[in-house]
Amino acid sequence: MREMARARRSPQQVLDDVTWAVLETGYRGGFGCDADHVKTEEETDRCIDAGFIGFTLDPGQYVRADADTDAADALWKRLAELPWDVLESNPKDHRRRYVTRPAAGALSEETWLRAAVKYGAALARVARLHAHLRSRFGASPFDLEISVDETDTPTTPAQHRFIALELQRLGVEFAGLAPRFVGDFYKGVNYAGDKEAFARDYAAHAAIAEELGPYKLSVHSGSDKLAIYPSIQRRTPRYVHVKTSGTSWLEALRVIALHDPGLFRRILNLAMEGYAANRQSYHLDGRVECIPDVRDDALADLLDDHHARQVVHVAFGPVLERYYDEAYAALDEWSEAHREGVRRHFEKHLAPFCA
Repeated sequence: MREMARARRSPQQVLDDVTWAVLETGYRGGFGCDADHVKTEEETDRCIDAGFIGFTLDPGQYVRADADTDAADALWKRLAELPWDVLESNPKDHRRRYVTRPAAGALSEETWLRAAVKYGAALARVARLHAHLRSRFGASPFDLEISVDETDTPTTPAQHRFIALELQRLGVEFAGLAPRFVGDFYKGVNYAGDKEAFARDYAAHAAIAEELGPYKLSVHSGSDKLAIYPSIQRRTPRYVHVKTSGTSWLEALRVIALHDPGLFRRILNLAMEGYAANRQSYHLDGRVECIPDVRDDALADLLDDHHARQVVHVAFGPVLERYYDEAYAALDEWSEAHREGVRRHFEKHLAPFCA
């Protein structure tokens, strides 16, 4: 929904374009569309009306990351303030369920308290959105993923267990869960962090997804995270979802850089000028001042530069607003190069999982 808003497109336009693209390829199998990071009933309704059958619910704004470090007295106060009517419980019964009479693995009182305060309001929001989806779909199936990845602090394995058990208790029919893993998942670039620490963290989360599901363990902002794909492939649950964050857009820009350097320079300048605004709501560490000045014949190399790649990745809204006609004319003229670039890009991402 965030990307649709910035590109000034509607769910119906997106699904129509995808449908025509599928027909153009001659593909005759099934396909579906995921309404990613939906936050409100109004957003889900727009996507349902367009024909979307998959939904990623994003309650990130309700996650209390400070619960990981708050003092006990503050935590108990916030626990009492949770929307217990929506959570269909109360503090006393909830504590009994996870601490004194655990149904599926005991949590310490502190672990339960921090998890409940951190994720309680977010889980209530998910329950409301799930109820709305079910009311719209009736008996028809839909695919549902829950995302808590766009938060400041990692989801611990104990918190993952708590979230999954609470979703099941609340009757939320989910097929995938996206926790916040350790390390940094900056948009469009490789994993930033300790790869061994990620491997241990992922293995712990995968074991929970297998035990309590199995359901898809989802890695958001997963494009270009080639450094950790072997860990995911080795210890993946029965199902895995690596979300690739739209970096085919960057391959389109690579074609423009190679064949129309003047247009690419204008796009790059616009991206650099608007980066402070464009980066809002995205997890990035790219810096404009670190982008090298290169000759025209090396412009395409900027699409492999850590900083330039992030800066242009989040500039799609302003770029399409100003240069839509020029950009699409260039891609039409060099359509074979565009198709080949996107093909290579996705094969690079799929290969580690096809071994």
